[in-house]
Amino acid sequence: VKILSGQRQQQRLDWAEMYRSRWIELRGDWATIVFLGRRVNDFYQVAHHDQLQKLREESQRLSDEIASSWAQASVRNVCGMLSDLCTRVLQGNIK
Repeated sequence: VKILSGQRQQQRLDWAEMYRSRWIELRGDWATIVFLGRRVNDFYQVAHHDQLQKLREESQRLSDEIASSWAQASVRNVCGMLSDLCTRVLQGNIK
């Protein structure tokens, strides 16, 4: 029982590290979602200045319809990761 408990704890630590790594990889996608989801005068941003400038240029260059389509990959990536994480929590695999 002690060995199984230790293995389960190690598995939880491995999952936590995996999700931390995935979140770091999705940092740019999260910045895109925050950029598009905020109002023009809102302060909160997670992107660096250079990335914000590129996002501003893209959103000004394209119409609202097209702007949302270029952000679909970011939404899909972030929501997929959050969905996977929530499933692990609801299954009791991660606390």
